[in-house]
Amino acid sequence: MTAVIQKRLIQSEIEQAFDELATLDLNTYDITLCFGASLQEDGLYYYVDIPLDKGLAKDLRATISRNLRPKRRSRKSAEITVHAYNPEAIPEPNDIVCESCSDATDVMEYMAPLANASIPDFDPKDKAFIKGLRCYVIIFSKPGYAPIYCFRHYTSRKILKTGGRSIFAYMNGGKYTRLESDALQIDDEIDCICWDKHIFIFDQSEYHKIFREGPHVKRAAEEALATLKEQDLIDTAQFDTFMSACMRDKRKRARLRNIALKGRITGDHLKDFDKLERFLSEYPVKVRIITVNGVKQLHYGKQGIWDMLKLLDDAYVISQLSGNRYVTGSREQLD
Repeated sequence: MTAVIQKRLIQSEIEQAFDELATLDLNTYDITLCFGASLQEDGLYYYVDIPLDKGLAKDLRATISRNLRPKRRSRKSAEITVHAYNPEAIPEPNDIVCESCSDATDVMEYMAPLANASIPDFDPKDKAFIKGLRCYVIIFSKPGYAPIYCFRHYTSRKILKTGGRSIFAYMNGGKYTRLESDALQIDDEIDCICWDKHIFIFDQSEYHKIFREGPHVKRAAEEALATLKEQDLIDTAQFDTFMSACMRDKRKRARLRNIALKGRITGDHLKDFDKLERFLSEYPVKVRIITVNGVKQLHYGKQGIWDMLKLLDDAYVISQLSGNRYVTGSREQLD
């Protein structure tokens, strides 16, 4: 099997999954709306349920359908593409990016509480929760089927607060009536959908704001770098530059946190330099082994910081079908 055929099969799998998602009959699913807020130092979300009447539930179903169906038509006519997530790349504005749930350990950690049977109701008087708002999620669920999680980046600025000096009014029976309670703004957009092993990303910048930004990500990256420094794994002469480059870039900070969550910062794959040497001789990676004061270390070449992060993440694989070498997640083929 040639590399081109292998790549097309991977692309076809992603497109097929998206097409299947876009054709699901959402009217056969129960629907729930939840707010997610970051309330603790770990940055993970505490979710609350927003009770819906039938009319609003119908509108939310229509919102998701309006997002998915035109995208499927555009994909079929090649106006947009669906391709694998690559944190190094900036996708075209209309492209749909797909990240595998198995590679997104950090993102799945945020979603885990949504599987709880009971989620408390939203309390509009809870100022701490409203201050910590980071997203809302529309959940479609049906017994025996994978749930569908539709996320949108959201902050307290989208809540219309009443009770101050300003007067808000709405049209009621031909006359304007004072709005007596707070109102929520929910627009027609959605930033990503998680369904059946896949995360389809429509706005990568907003996706990162929901799951891969915040003080907790920075702290986790700092802790991962401190562990790497203790291990003396990366070229001592390069480490400060490596650390600065990672801490300046939110994508690299998020990658470090994800690597740490997988337990790979201290993984066995980084301790056997004989295996590492064989690996580096077979893969076109901008990393090599050097010896500094009798200690073996990893040295990255020009523009090789991402390659170093992929190596730390144990992200290189060989296809059992074709023998081609890939980066996991993005399925980027290595020449």
